[in-house]
Amino acid sequence: MQFCLQLAPHANIRYRDAQVKLGQAELTCLLCALSLPAETQVTTIGGVPCLTFSAKALTPEALALLGTHSTRLMLFECVDSGLLRPLDWERTAYLPDDLSEILKYKGKTSAAFTHMMMNCALAASDFALAEQPLTVLDPMCGKCTTGFVALQNGMNAVCLDIDRKDLKEAADYFSNYLQFHRLKHRLAQSSRTLQKTPVPIAEYTFSDTKEHFAADDVRTLMLAEGDSGLVGDLLKKRPADLLVCDLPYGVQHAPQNGKKAESFPKLLERILPAWRRALKPGGAAAISFKEDVETGKNHGVFQMDEQGNVGEFLHKQTVETLTSRGAVNAQGKVDIDTGAVLFSADLLADLYTLVDTPAKFAAFVNDRARLSFYGDFLYPLASRSTLEQFYREKPDGSFTEELHACRTAVWQVLRKYRMRLLRLAPASFIHFGTTHELRTLMTDGVSAYSFLDWKKCVSGCCSSANYALNNAMVEEGCCIHDDCYLEDSHVMGGAIIGSGTVLSHVTVSGKNIPANVVLHSLKLTDGRFVTRIYGVADNPKEGTFLGGSMAAFGNVWDGDDHSLWQAKIYPVCDSMAESVDAALNVYALAMGAGNYDAWASAERVSLCSSFNSADTAAILEWETHLRKAVKVERFLSVIRRGGTIEEAKKIFQDAAISAYQRRLIAEKAASADVFTRMRIFYCLGKVLGDSQEGEAYIKRAFEEIQRMVLAGAAAHGTGLCAHHQPVEEEAAVRLPLRVNWGGGWSDTPPYCNEKGGTVLNAAILLGGEYPVEVHVRRLPKPMVVLESADMGARGEFTAISDLQECHNPYDPFVLHKAALIACGVIPREGGELTDITAKIGGLYVSTQMHGVPKGSGLGTSSILAGACVKALFQYFGVAHTEDDLYEHAMCVEQIMSTGGGWQDQVGGMTPGLKLITAPAGIQQKLNVRHIALSEDTKAELNARFTLIYTGQRRLARNLLRDVVGRYISNAPDSLYALEEIQRIAVMMAFELERGHVDDFAKLLNRHWELSKTIDAGSTNTCIDQIFLAIDDLIDGRMICGAGGGGFLQVLLKRGVTREQLNARLHDTFQDCGVDVWDCTLV
Repeated sequence: MQFCLQLAPHANIRYRDAQVKLGQAELTCLLCALSLPAETQVTTIGGVPCLTFSAKALTPEALALLGTHSTRLMLFECVDSGLLRPLDWERTAYLPDDLSEILKYKGKTSAAFTHMMMNCALAASDFALAEQPLTVLDPMCGKCTTGFVALQNGMNAVCLDIDRKDLKEAADYFSNYLQFHRLKHRLAQSSRTLQKTPVPIAEYTFSDTKEHFAADDVRTLMLAEGDSGLVGDLLKKRPADLLVCDLPYGVQHAPQNGKKAESFPKLLERILPAWRRALKPGGAAAISFKEDVETGKNHGVFQMDEQGNVGEFLHKQTVETLTSRGAVNAQGKVDIDTGAVLFSADLLADLYTLVDTPAKFAAFVNDRARLSFYGDFLYPLASRSTLEQFYREKPDGSFTEELHACRTAVWQVLRKYRMRLLRLAPASFIHFGTTHELRTLMTDGVSAYSFLDWKKCVSGCCSSANYALNNAMVEEGCCIHDDCYLEDSHVMGGAIIGSGTVLSHVTVSGKNIPANVVLHSLKLTDGRFVTRIYGVADNPKEGTFLGGSMAAFGNVWDGDDHSLWQAKIYPVCDSMAESVDAALNVYALAMGAGNYDAWASAERVSLCSSFNSADTAAILEWETHLRKAVKVERFLSVIRRGGTIEEAKKIFQDAAISAYQRRLIAEKAASADVFTRMRIFYCLGKVLGDSQEGEAYIKRAFEEIQRMVLAGAAAHGTGLCAHHQPVEEEAAVRLPLRVNWGGGWSDTPPYCNEKGGTVLNAAILLGGEYPVEVHVRRLPKPMVVLESADMGARGEFTAISDLQECHNPYDPFVLHKAALIACGVIPREGGELTDITAKIGGLYVSTQMHGVPKGSGLGTSSILAGACVKALFQYFGVAHTEDDLYEHAMCVEQIMSTGGGWQDQVGGMTPGLKLITAPAGIQQKLNVRHIALSEDTKAELNARFTLIYTGQRRLARNLLRDVVGRYISNAPDSLYALEEIQRIAVMMAFELERGHVDDFAKLLNRHWELSKTIDAGSTNTCIDQIFLAIDDLIDGRMICGAGGGGFLQVLLKRGVTREQLNARLHDTFQDCGVDVWDCTLV
């Protein structure tokens, strides 16, 4: 549900601007106090600033607390059609708002700001929902603005200041205020000596009505004159709940110590310890909620005292007793004892002093004392409990002298603390006091609370809905039967877990665990292990085991207590794996089988003694270790099922990836297939963020792709030119360029290797010329000469190793070298160049591009590779098919490891329009279908199809890395677009075969939109402006290649000429290099 809090405009312009931001922060604090941590938004409605937030239905308690917001005007529920429904809240000020506003003086703090500070302090405390009045302390009160705001809100106030004049003015004002409003009150004046200093005190006791005053339902204001450092002694017996203070600042408020000015840091150093002592100690807080008294009578109930603390624990009392003790409210509800308790750090530190030496620990943790957390540690916190009653409280064990001594010590340590309630609303009481009830709740009952987002799988990887787990891992190949519950456990090695079994803190590998048992491992303080096994329905307080007798084990007790809890039946072992085997042997013995001699000869412990000897640090370490491993497994699960980077990042959002987790991920990656492995490294790099380590993992991902591509080249085998002699003195090849119409990027590794690819492209001439040219000829000298004529580069090679190095993208001859290797002229590794030239003579290979600007997007570099292959085949007289050309040209690309696709080579090596497909696989097998066009369609395309040069090259950036990265990170829009453009490619071919050029143009436009989804850099302001300027002249538009510069391709409207198009471009983009180029489909 959506709610809106309208803010009241502040009268003071100095505070008005800050009011919205402060009000938003205050609202966030109040919502957190209500366990409603909603995101708040600032919204203007009808020109009035408002705060909006989403939450479940607000309870009366929530409405009451939100009604204390310092700048609230109205609270609304947002309903359909933008309407606001006002909400009623029962919030009336205890005293009129004018109390804090009437008294004016220089330097006065805004009452609204003071109210906001008080609310923030309240929200941060344990008392936000307290029903009894709280006490607010201001240890530097001035003229008591904080105290007056507290009184307005029905709180008590204690105000201390060193300035007698300010305090007298505040006292006179409040006395007049009470008389003016005819409020019943009394004034008590006294003086106390604190740290040898007299402290005058004036204490007002008053009420908002005569009736309340008569009933002693009153509030108090204490005004004390003295140094702020005395406040700890002043409130030693009556500590405050909240401290709200406007600290001294500037010249006017320069802090004083007697007559001397005191620096602010020195002041704080001196007085903060006293302030801390003036507040109630942290104590304890019990989580509770309202429940019907009929339910409460069967459980524990809290009864509150007048100060809002827990007064009594009423355990399993009748409805009549609960009512007579004042524990039942007007609605027939009680504060249920959930058993969930929070202890403050102070309380825990004091409690620890009882067991901080081995001797003390032994005195408190033993079978004679048998202290109970529930009874012995909570009872002293109830304000109405007495030591005599504490001695008489029924213990878990027997009444002993040891128990009496322990209770005396616990009472002395805990009695100074009190317990508050943290009431949850709305809430429901769920009781699970036995293992069977726990298993039932986790496996079956959890579905009833799905509205609270309860799940069977919490912090774990669960492949099935038939069992539940918490911080546990189940590896593939294991079988978990129905209704099992696994916590802090690891199941691996094909293990089988029987139905209804509970695993806790155990690793099970390759074992068959029986049904309906509990298997719980502990590491002991001596470093050894014990695994305890018992039935889910067993009661440790009784003498049965796995539903039967324990006769098979003989006498396994040291004393008179013959319960399962005391039975020494569990062998202690050196490793967890051995202890699991020993536990299964215990089970077998109980079933009438098993190895009795091995069991009898082992050192054994009971449930009780193993519990007392458990290494608690090791338990926490195991849970942390497993939690980290579970996160890794969840991370890998996201990758395996095709999840996104965002999902992977959420797994580690609460803690950085540890070295252990990175090592685990690397181990899992090593055994994964190449596609999973590259995703693991890429996602890990992205999760690690913009760091050197993150970049290293991303680099590893692309290295995996590169190795995969090279593996495809290796599968190519020896090129067809091997073992052939030259048949010509010189071979020359000239090829066209290509334009990509459909499916571009689907031919790029690793997408094409994993999913396959589909591309539609066409061969074109520029200005009627074939722009790609390669020459191969014989040389008389035993060397290889490579030349890139358009780059002005020439190299002579006499060592074969120099020709075999073809992975440097900055080498001007990398393409020539890769072509010689792919065609089998030189081997991939080894050999001598002199042996090769002795057979075939010296060799000269030259490449050149004619009249094509760099970064054209017309596939020039890849078509050059194809031209090299074709020229070498011609030079050596190799009989070949089109498929041989394509395969060898693709191998050239793979050897260079450019990461590029295969459509460019195919597009330019043979004429015409071609639909090219390839199934998934490391080694791509191309299927090229030449699309036959009618002469009319071909003529229409040549008349309407046009290339536009943008006058710019694409800015240097890691294009392949961005596009491939989005694919392997499973970006949903990228995955969809890569699939859709292949369908469009097939539909384009279909429409052109039918002669439907206009429908082809529509598909071209659709493809352009998808291309921008795959790569946002495919367009820029220049490209957008070109298309916008000619929008009325064209039916279809698309980039060439990756876009971002180079050439654009358009399909003119019928009747529009290239001359008209060129005139429009020249008129719009004067002297910018934007121009129409002559092109022809061939």
